Parts: sequence; structure tokens; C-alpha cells
Amino acid sequence: MTLVMFVHFNNHADTSFISSPTELVPTSFVLQITIKLRIMKKERNQRIGRILIVVAATLISTLATNAQNIRKNSAFIVKVSGSSNLHDWTMEAKSGSIEANLNLASNVSYLAGIQSLSFNLPVKNLKSTEGNLMDTRAYDALKADKYPNISFKLLSAAPFANETNKSQFKVIGELTICGVTKQIEMVAHSTKNTDGSVIITGQQKIKMTQFNVRPPSFMFGALKVTDNLTIDYIVRL
Repeated sequence: MTLVMFVHFNNHADTSFISSPTELVPTSFVLQITIKLRIMKKERNQRIGRILIVVAATLISTLATNAQNIRKNSAFIVKVSGSSNLHDWTMEAKSGSIEANLNLASNVSYLAGIQSLSFNLPVKNLKSTEGNLMDTRAYDALKADKYPNISFKLLSAAPFANETNKSQFKVIGELTICGVTKQIEMVAHSTKNTDGSVIITGQQKIKMTQFNVRPPSFMFGALKVTDNLTIDYIVRL
């Protein structure tokens, strides 16, 4: 004998004992999830912020590196001119060493600034138009064996005029001759060329006695060199 059972579900039966999905999730769990999402969002924003800072710093550093430019050269012209009781004379040097940190900003066509500059000239690189006798007397007066170099170190360079590819600077620096260092002021003129090179020129008047140099004499004093000197320079960097 087979027993068959029928179960009837009434559509109108009371189902209030079944909770809604939201009621099945504890409030504390929802709060924890909300806090966790907020923390994740904050950490994500912090990571993005750090990345942006690194990118900005790299960009600034790159721009600064491009603007600042270290230039070195061993070929330039330095001319020292003077006079005597008989005639004028000139000594010239075409080699030595110079190093400069130039501000070559790409948004202007002229030299924007000179951050640093050092110059070194071996005394015996100076050669006279008068020949060996003048050279020997000059080297003796400058004590070339004891103080073999003439040097200059830039302290400041303040731009005060510019036009097209040219600019001018009021330069303050330390000039050392015969072991004596003096602070000097002069005006330097610069030209920025289309190939990126820069030419700096200038002139400075000094007295030998400023640097404890005794003006030399020749022929038992018949020819006496005057105290005043004019230094002209042309540098390509």
C-alpha cells in the first residue's frame, strides 16, 4: 500500500518571521566596512599625492639642471698693457684654465646669470711683444717662480642690462697676483651665440703696487715701466 501525502501552502500565510537581507547583516559589520573603505581611499589619495610630489621635484630638478651649465675652457686671450718712459708695451696669454657655472635659461636669448667662475693663468704664459728680455724682467717682478699663477674667483655677478643676445654684469671678485689677493669690481659683457656658446669680455685697470709688485726697469734705469696696467680679456665658454 502506498501512502501519498499532500502539503498545501497558503499564499496568505504569515511570513513575518523571515528577516530582510539588510536585517541579516549586523550594523557593526557595515560600520567596519565603511571605515575600511574610507581608510583605503585616504591611503590611495596619499599615494597619488606622493607620486605627484616626486614628479614635480623631478621636473623642477630637470629644469634647473638644464638652466645651469658648467663650462670649462683652456683657450682664451688675456692681454696686459702698460707703458714706460719710452714707449707702450703689451704682454699676452692665450692659455690657462677657466670654469664657470652659467645660467643659460632657454626662454631668453642672452646669458641670464653667472653663478660661479674661477680663472687661473700661469704667469709664464704671458709673452711680450718686446721679446725675451721683457718677459724675463716681468716674471722676476711678478716673482713667477714663487707665485706661478694669477687667479680670479667670482664673488657675485649682478646683471644690469640686456638686449637681444647680449647682457652686462657688475662683477665683484678676488684677483690674486704675486700672492696678494684684492677684491675688485668691473663690468663684464657677454654674448650668447646661436650655437649655445658664450663669449665674455671685459677690461680692468689696476696698479702693480696694489699687489706689492715693483714696476721693473731696464738698461740701468734708463727705461722705467709705469705703475698702471690695463687688463683686457676675451673668453669663450
